[in-house]
Amino acid sequence: MPTTRQNRKPNETLPPHIALANDLLEHGEALHILESSREVYDTFKPPKQWGHRDVPIKDPAEIPEGWTSCDLDIAEDDIDGMIERCYRRIDEGILPDIWEDKLKMYQSMKQTQTDMMNSEPAGLRWEVIQRLESLEKIKKHFDEFGNDNGNTPNVIAIMAAYRSGDLVWSDDPSSVTYWAHGKMITGPQKMEMEEFLAFSQEHGPHGIWVEGH
Repeated sequence: MPTTRQNRKPNETLPPHIALANDLLEHGEALHILESSREVYDTFKPPKQWGHRDVPIKDPAEIPEGWTSCDLDIAEDDIDGMIERCYRRIDEGILPDIWEDKLKMYQSMKQTQTDMMNSEPAGLRWEVIQRLESLEKIKKHFDEFGNDNGNTPNVIAIMAAYRSGDLVWSDDPSSVTYWAHGKMITGPQKMEMEEFLAFSQEHGPHGIWVEGH
């Protein structure tokens, strides 16, 4: 079993594959929590609709009882949903300045999203576009600072696979692919820590990568 941060000695140096396993365990739990939290939005009802108002209410002291500024039924990364909600809020005329500012913010985010999608091959999912951006940043960091633990070939190969469609994004957070020295060795399949450790011992300790959520 990998050494955890809780019982690791301060000066103990872990083999790279064990250190990576620890990071995957720790970050994987965080990603699981994030994925679960998104499901929470489906449990909230949309706020009451107040209908069109010719004369807007701009004084917070005059807002009607029961009105709320919260839109908990829409995920923060649902840009289209947020833009649509802003238009509705503006039409309702209750503190419209707030929603006009929010609308500008989400429209700017939408433009950034569109520009990112236009910079990549057509037909890629938004999740893939975002992952490609993250991988580009990782590669840039490797190029500038080195110490890539042999993973630059993996990052380049994974980006090429996403762009060609050979590697697709899975909505299953447990589905991963295993890479070594710029080639996909196996997957997609469920992430198993024992299998990962065996994989890293066979192909590592450097130049191994697990791609997934």
